[in-house]
Parts: sequence; C-alpha cells; structure tokens
Amino acid sequence: MRDSLDHYDDEERRERMNRPKTGGLDSKKFTKAVPESVKESSMQDQQIKPGEWGNEYGEELKDLSKIAADRIVEIAQDVGKRLSPRRSGGIDLKINQIRRFLDEARRIESDVKRGQFLPDRVILLRPKLAYSAGREPKVKDLMNVLDPAIKSAAQSKENFFKFLRLIEGIVAYHRYYGGTN
Repeated sequence: MRDSLDHYDDEERRERMNRPKTGGLDSKKFTKAVPESVKESSMQDQQIKPGEWGNEYGEELKDLSKIAADRIVEIAQDVGKRLSPRRSGGIDLKINQIRRFLDEARRIESDVKRGQFLPDRVILLRPKLAYSAGREPKVKDLMNVLDPAIKSAAQSKENFFKFLRLIEGIVAYHRYYGGTN
C-alpha cells in the first residue's frame, strides 16, 4: 500500500511541475469581465506616448481668452497628475522643474501689477522651457502644454493671468498627487 501512494505522489508532483504557472489560481476560473469603457480608457492611455500627451492641451491653450477658469483648473489637475510620481500614474517630474517657470511668471506678474506688461518677457519663457526639455526629456510633456499657452499669454494681460493660474494649478495638483523635489 505504501508503494502505491509514493508512486501517486511522484506522478502528481511531476504533473504539477509541468503545468504552466498561473500564480496559484486557474486563470480561466477567476477571470472577471472588464467593462468596455475601462478597456477603451486603458487602450487610450497606452496609445498616448510620453512626450506627446500634452499636444491635446496645447491645441486648446492656443487661445487662453476663450478658456474659462473651470477648464483651466481641469487641465491643471490632469497635467499635474500626469507629471506626478509614477505611483500616482505620472512620469515623476520634479516640482523644481515646474516651479522655475512659476517663479519667472511671478516676476513678470509683479511688473504687470506695476503697469508694465512686456510681452517679450513672456515670450522669452519659451527658450527656457525648450532648454529644460532638452536637458530632461520628461519636461517635453510640460513643454507641449505650456508652449502654446506662453504664445497666447503674450497677447494680453488677461491671457497672461490665465497662464499664471494654469502654472499655479499644475504645481498645486502636482504636489497633491505626491510630487516632490
């Protein structure tokens, strides 16, 4: 009797070793149906490559005068999340790289409040952004969003203030989603 049980154990052991690994569960039995909306959104996220997702917002931000404050907040929230650490689903851009533009925009804001709106100073944010994107490829996503907005911000004081609020919002949401230095 003992011999037949040993033989059974060896045979069962060999059979288990030859089975494909499924993490301990039979994947056919425990597969849940994924709703189509989730599949589609996952596919869309996979199709957007790093360095390209900001183009969608760039088109919209070409004319800041047509964008309402609530839409600026929505854009800032999404951009802040996408630039945040990977654990939040972002690309892990450091907050200092965003704050450089915010700090320069604040210096321009102080001049505007004193009655000196110089569109050239606003436009000169573009080469700073390009330089940062050249040094750190992760900044390219931010550049795709902000570059068209900078062009629009140089057109009027109102557009500049919307641009400033956009950057402030991006920094705030980046921090909210776990962004660090």
